Formats: sequence, structure tokens, C-alpha cells
Amino acid sequence: MLFIAAGGPGDLVAAGILARQRITESTFATFLWERSARAAGPIRITSVYGLDRDRLGMRATPQTQIAGSRTQLSDIAQLLSGETYVLDADNLEGAQTSLSRLLASDDDGRIAVVDAGGDVLGQRDHDGLRSPLLEATTLSILSDMGALPVSEVVVVGPGLDNELTVTEIDSRRPH
Repeated sequence: MLFIAAGGPGDLVAAGILARQRITESTFATFLWERSARAAGPIRITSVYGLDRDRLGMRATPQTQIAGSRTQLSDIAQLLSGETYVLDADNLEGAQTSLSRLLASDDDGRIAVVDAGGDVLGQRDHDGLRSPLLEATTLSILSDMGALPVSEVVVVGPGLDNELTVTEIDSRRPH
């Protein structure tokens, strides 16, 4: 199963926990995201070193660094039950190609988009929504691929990131 972390590193951790719980052979994909006191946003792939480029995309390794500094990504990737691939937010066509290749190489052809907190379900009128960029990008790419029918969106810890309330999240869930 292909697990896509919808946003930052917390989503990748949640995807890893979900994969272990399901006891399934897994591959992981994520955009890189940085949050600081001043801003939040995607990390440019050109500032990432130590990725292993293979036929499926750019795979995280224990040597993966961002701008010469240790990164959470390499630590998290080592703990996951499968390979972790990095998607390039500056090259959405390339990200889509990587996801297509990852999905094609997956035995069961299923995707789980994992989001800690639930901002993947956010709408423009949700006041607390602060950083929906990668979540929206992920869903848009999957939609363009026609992959949404084989996908599930899993929210781990609704409201955990204080962006949406549990009521807002529940209103967006299919019943």
C-alpha cells in the first residue's frame, strides 16, 4: 500500500503508525515541509542532499540532509516499515510521475492519504486553517491522476494541530 503523508513530518509519522497497525507492506511518499516561528512552507528539493534517485523517484536515506543539517525526514524514514520517497513541491508534474510510478509498483494499488489533525478536510471559510498548501496539492495531484477512487483519506487525531475543530472535521466526513 502506498501511504502519502499529506503535509509535514507529523503526517509521515502518522502514516508509519497506520501502516504498522494494518500490517501491510508499505511505501511512503511525502513533500518536505518546514515550520518556523515566522512561516511555514515547502522545502525546495534543491536544498536537500543525500537522496537516492531510483526508477521510482527520490528515496530518503540515513544521509538525507536539508541545507547541510540533519533532518527529521531521515530519522523518521529509518523507523518506517518501507521505503520513503520525497516529492518535489516545485515540480508537480514530477511529483505526479513519482506517485504514478510508486502506485504502479505497489502490489495492491491502493493509496492512503494520511493527515494528522484533519486540515486535509479544510475549506477556505475555516478560520483556523493556516497551512493547507501541501494537503490541497496532494489531493489535486491524485485527482489529476484519476487515483482518488483507489484512495482513502485518513485523519489521525482530529483537531490535534489546532487548525480545525472536531466539528469542522466531522462536517466534512462522508457519513
